[in-house]
Amino acid sequence: MRRAAARLLHLLAMAALALGLLHAPAMAQNSNTAALENALRQLAQFQREVANMRNAVRQPLGPYPLYTQCSWCSEHAWWGLGMCTRTTTETWSQNVDFTWTRNQLDQVLARAERDAGNLGTAYAPTQAWIDSLPAFSRAFDANADRVLAVQEQIRQGIGPNDQQRQTATQALQQLSSDMERSSAQLKAGTQALAVSLQQQSAYREQIRLAIEGADRSAQEALRQIEQAAQSHHCQDGLPQKFNAIRDDFKRSIQSISAAFQQLDSSSRGAETGLAALLGAVVTSQTDMQSILDLLKAAQNDKLGSFLERLHLNAAKQQWHDLANAYTRVAREAALAQGGG
Repeated sequence: MRRAAARLLHLLAMAALALGLLHAPAMAQNSNTAALENALRQLAQFQREVANMRNAVRQPLGPYPLYTQCSWCSEHAWWGLGMCTRTTTETWSQNVDFTWTRNQLDQVLARAERDAGNLGTAYAPTQAWIDSLPAFSRAFDANADRVLAVQEQIRQGIGPNDQQRQTATQALQQLSSDMERSSAQLKAGTQALAVSLQQQSAYREQIRLAIEGADRSAQEALRQIEQAAQSHHCQDGLPQKFNAIRDDFKRSIQSISAAFQQLDSSSRGAETGLAALLGAVVTSQTDMQSILDLLKAAQNDKLGSFLERLHLNAAKQQWHDLANAYTRVAREAALAQGGG
């Protein structure tokens, strides 16, 4: 858990450029839009992999019908010449089921699934933040437009004056307040979700050992049945049937192992995407506070040049892009769910 937490903090420290108002915007727009889309897709993939994992583990190992029948000469004429005087027919059948060999694996998975079941609760705050992006973008537009209106007035030679300063300050303060609430909501959501994802990854070694144990138990149980079958006279077709069961064991274990690998990969990807997204939004809020501090220090005659540096139109477009990214991915998820 400490290593995972440290990794999350490192990712936050190394996050992409903020939703920058004082930075050149192009890289920030692409970076943060990609971060959001990646986080959304990885979370959706993680949820799909949980379902795939459960499906793979719950596939039965049996029952496998074993059946053979043969006849042989059990008694010959006493006078010789190889004449058969009695024929014996043996029919042997048995249904064997190895699903029980997964008991230990089921127990480990029960714990993992119980924690995975909390994913919806852990994810809810993050989902609420994501769902709020369109509304946040509209609110950002409204306040940014107030600042842009002041900027345009100054360009036209009106001002700068105290009223314009007050209007710009109030609008930027509202932007800062909105950004602070947004980043706090996302931070709480990602932290809760990160704990859930880290719990899932903590099961990795336990699950790996349980998979190996389930395979060993199934193979040993099959060997015992093979040994018992050797006491029967009829052996026709049995080796092929036992080999087919072994092939099914192999296929099943490979399917389970692949499902767990995908689950682990998607959980790491979701954690990485959310950390990058959180880092971007938190940095943006910090930048907004810096802007307010600079605005307070700027003289009226410098107000126009200061506002020109804010790239507010680019920032508005950034939030439009994030809101549109949410809409695109949400639509993809709805289509995928409908197709499934």
